[in-house]
Amino acid sequence: MKNILIIQPIDKSGIEILESHPDYNFEIIDGTDLEEIKKKIIKCDGISIRTAKLPAEVIRNAKKLKIISRHGVGYDNIDLEAAKEKNITISITTTANAVAVAEHVMFMLLNISKRKDMYDKTVKSGRFNDRNKLPKTIELWNKNILIMGFGRIGKSLIKRCIGFEMNIYVYDPFISKEEIESLGGKKIEDLKEGVKKN
Repeated sequence: MKNILIIQPIDKSGIEILESHPDYNFEIIDGTDLEEIKKKIIKCDGISIRTAKLPAEVIRNAKKLKIISRHGVGYDNIDLEAAKEKNITISITTTANAVAVAEHVMFMLLNISKRKDMYDKTVKSGRFNDRNKLPKTIELWNKNILIMGFGRIGKSLIKRCIGFEMNIYVYDPFISKEEIESLGGKKIEDLKEGVKKN
């Protein structure tokens, strides 16, 4: 029987996967209290974690832990050195947030360009005639955008920028010009020049 500790609830579909395996025993805890986790980690073979911290003192308390699965991207909440010392594998859900972050960038661009908060407050306060006194909104169409980094999020963002017919420049020294151009962007070799241009 494999013991799995789920620190902070995960999606129902993840729970169903665990339930479908008769040789998995799992427990879900809502809290992120380190003392509680420290006690429970002793018998665990695997851990699923969201945003709770897993410092060295907790990881070193594990006796048979083989994997820490980070429900999200990044692992800044896990002590990597302690995990390495105990030969514990760390995994992430690589595509989990790429679309959400790209959509948030578009939301922010639209919020700023359309001056949403300013216009919203004016209308809600009944000052309809003041709208002509407010700064004009701008279109995203034909505007330049510089995407710095062309990993999962950057590739997700470029698709949305293309939908708004923006001029898309990409700075990422590790991605080829051909790949960036195949997805609709123009590669920027020098970051300082790219910032000036955009």
